[in-house]
Amino acid sequence: MDLNFHLNDGRYVSLTGLGRIDVMMRTGLLRRAMQRGWYPVVGGVVIRYRREIKSFEAFTLHSRIAGWDEKWFYFEHRFEKNGNVAALAYARGVMRTREGAVPSSDVLKLVDWTESSPPLPDPVVRWRAADIP
Repeated sequence: MDLNFHLNDGRYVSLTGLGRIDVMMRTGLLRRAMQRGWYPVVGGVVIRYRREIKSFEAFTLHSRIAGWDEKWFYFEHRFEKNGNVAALAYARGVMRTREGAVPSSDVLKLVDWTESSPPLPDPVVRWRAADIP
């Protein structure tokens, strides 16, 4: 909480990290990756705040993998309260080793996933187009 007695911007981003860990644990990816010496790293987050979450107000965080490209996995994080979206965040992340990023195709093989990425959500498409090289 901050001086306005609501969830502050930094806390939202911290909570998205917990959401990503939860997704990776539920898919079995985190354990398998760590056994190979891979570790997850976030490469950016974009977030849109829509409604404040006040002190001690209940909310739910829904996290999912929205899609991927050859390098990045894109996660969607929805903060909801009373059935309404309070904030929507997208984060991109990779698995890394000391040598560098692990290609998405190798990560997908690790969890026996053979399907293509679903179409990326429009905010992610716009984010990628605006990305600074």
